[in-house]
Amino acid sequence: MIENIILSKYPNINPISIKEYIDFINTCTVPLESEYGEHHHILPVCLFKEYKSRKDHPWNIKKLNAKDHFKAHYLLYKMIPGKLGYAWMVMWIKTNKNNPRDFDISFLDTYAEEYENLRKNIKLSEETKKKISEASKGHKKSKETRRRMSESLKSRVCKESTRKKRSEINRNRIVSDETRKKMSEARKGKPGTRTGQTQSEATRMKISEWAKKPRGPRKKNSDLMISYNYK
Repeated sequence: MIENIILSKYPNINPISIKEYIDFINTCTVPLESEYGEHHHILPVCLFKEYKSRKDHPWNIKKLNAKDHFKAHYLLYKMIPGKLGYAWMVMWIKTNKNNPRDFDISFLDTYAEEYENLRKNIKLSEETKKKISEASKGHKKSKETRRRMSESLKSRVCKESTRKKRSEINRNRIVSDETRKKMSEARKGKPGTRTGQTQSEATRMKISEWAKKPRGPRKKNSDLMISYNYK
């Protein structure tokens, strides 16, 4: 299917290059949840925008380790030079800043390993984090952008193991008085998250039963296990 889609838009591409790329993607092992990975669009978004949505076309996205992601973009560049060359060149320059034009195909595996090491160990400086934060302040997303973000989030399925981890983190979480005060100030003048919503009789019964259950004494802030403070 992927080969037919590519050829329908770019009929002059060598089918051998397409097969080489698809075979490589199919042989790539998906990283474990605990391992570092990068999401790769099999049909690149810059050329096939109609297949961008993860919800509508889940087959077009595959999680790869950084090394395989580097190789995948090289094969794309080899197959369709031009726009796709930019994405791969950005990856390539990161691994060889001193000689960005000195590329040797026989060292492709070495370059891919260097790229993976860089991505795994990447750390943002406090200055960079501050710049990103300042750039994001006051930036309003359009209704269309928010709609797309909403659809993308709705399509995600949270694994049972992830839910368990989140539950363990949130269990017995106590927020400091300072954080509570800041949260309260931020909410003043804003409607509640459930404003205008009505609950069914069954839901009300469940809440009532839950509220009647006996509970232990409330923990004090001195017993704080996890504290979330806004800086």
